[in-house]
Parts: sequence; C-alpha cells; structure tokens
Amino acid sequence: MTDYYYESARVRTLESMIVGKERLATLLETKTEEERIAILREAKVPVVTDEGGMLLREETLLALLKSAYMELRELDPDGKAINLWLYPYDCNNIKAAIKAFLRKIDPASMLFDFGTIPASDLVEALNTGNYEALGELGEAAKKAVSAYERTRDPQQIDLILDRACYEIMLRLAKESGVAFALELVQVKIDLVNLMMAIRISRMKRGEEGKLFLKNAFLSGGELSTDWILHEIEAGEAELTERLLYTSYEDFAKEIKAGDGSLSQIERAADDAFMKRLKAAKMESMGPEVLLGFLLGHETEVKNLRILLSGKEAGLDNTTIRERIRESYV
Repeated sequence: MTDYYYESARVRTLESMIVGKERLATLLETKTEEERIAILREAKVPVVTDEGGMLLREETLLALLKSAYMELRELDPDGKAINLWLYPYDCNNIKAAIKAFLRKIDPASMLFDFGTIPASDLVEALNTGNYEALGELGEAAKKAVSAYERTRDPQQIDLILDRACYEIMLRLAKESGVAFALELVQVKIDLVNLMMAIRISRMKRGEEGKLFLKNAFLSGGELSTDWILHEIEAGEAELTERLLYTSYEDFAKEIKAGDGSLSQIERAADDAFMKRLKAAKMESMGPEVLLGFLLGHETEVKNLRILLSGKEAGLDNTTIRERIRESYV
C-alpha cells in the first residue's frame, strides 16, 4: 500500500496555486477584466478567452477543475477516495440530459464533459433507451425516466438520481478504506438533508411536506433522518437549537448569526463542510492531503464563479464578499 509520501509532497506544492483568501481579496479590488485575467494567469489558472481576449468564465472554471482532477488521477489513478467525487458531475449531466430529452431539445450545450461517463455516451443512451453505458447510474436513469412518465413530476428525476449518486459515493468511500473520505460523504449527505428540511419547512407543506421529506432524505449520514424529521416538525428554530449539540454546532451558530435567508444558510452549509475538510491540512501525508486539495479546488471554483459573475453583473464588493465561501487556503 502506498504511503503517499511523493503524492502528498507534490500536492502541498500545488496548494500554493489555489486561489484562496488573499488572491480572492486582490481579485475583488480589481476594476477591469484585464486585471482579473492577469491575476488568474499568475496563479496558473488555465484561462480561456474568446477571439477578442475576453474571459470565458465557465470554460475557464471547468478547465481549472479538470486540471485538478487530472493531476490527482495521475498521482493516484486507482484511488476510489478521489474518483468517487466525479459522480455528482455524472448525476447532474444525466438529470440535465433527461430533462432536455423529454422536452425534445438538444442537451449538448447543457452537459459538462467531465465525470466518469462521456457526454456522447449519455446522449446515445437516451436516444436508444440502452442505459448500460451509464454504468452504475444506468438503472437510476431508467427509473427516473419511468417515474417522470408516470407522474409528470420532474422533481422525481432529481430525487431518484441524487439518491443513487450518494449511495454510490457512500459505498465507494467505504470500499476505499479511507475514513476521511467516508466522513466527508456523510457530511455532504447530512447537509443536503438539513437544507431540504429547512426549505420544506419554510414552504409549510404540512403532512405533504413530511411525506416528501421521508421520500427525499438521503440515508447514510451522521445524523439520523428520523432525528432531522422530528426536530424540523417543531420548527426551523428548534432544529437550529438542537444542532448546537451535534458536530454541526458551527453550522448552527452561523445560521443564528446570519440574516436567515436561504442563501446565507447555504453559505453556512458550505462553510460547515469546509471546516471538516480543513482537517486534511493537519496531515503531513496520506489520501487526506489529496482529498483536501481536490475538494479545496471545488470551493475555489465556486468562489471564483461568485466573484467573476458578481463583477460581470456590476455588484458592489461588499455584496460579493458576503457571498464568498470559506476557502481551503
């Protein structure tokens, strides 16, 4: 079994190029796109521009994320703890493709060429009805299409595929033998469940909402779904209070200190995940170091999207800063 000595040393070097707090602060103060492009290139971000030299934001962010995955897959090509994080991209691609297919529109422009399933295989599977090329998500895709045809409820597509995605991630994390990978998947599951509970609670759907949550909750997290359901029945405030006595204490405190908007709570959820992820920075070597780098890049991409899109929209720096998540570096 590898001791990850070389891999960890290489990743620690690469971490210095992550666009973290300091570079984000510098980017925030820029006045022009040319300044931002120069800072991104200095940080070795694979900037993609159009013929006129204008930044292509989403193409650049996808290239950045792909470069991080490719680097780690070269260092640890068989690492289940790394590869399992590609499944959410497969899941999102399948959901987008199914919805486009059902609306009889071309899904090509909606798909990321990133994940374990080539976008071309996905389109062919939907066109032919043969889902074998979609691997472990094939059966879920088939069920999702069938559920929509039966109910005409597009939400069923999301629920079925999300559940399948996290079940696969949870299994691969267990098979990897990396306790940290399993912990991170479980935290993701808990945060998804908590956000669903809060959203449904605000919609005041009564018994209908309770039934929806029972069917929508993901299993396998650190928090029992029965516990979440019980606490949210008493109200969002009660759920937040009870979270203070769990490993999500900081998440609850950030909610209580914020303005109560869903966007603020979503940021608190992302920050709660980052707090767990930062435990990897305490390790000198091992798969934890690689996972920290990889998922730190995920947040880097999210923060760059928030900042760059905010600048494009002409938002003031204070508003953009309030939306930026806690960085890995």
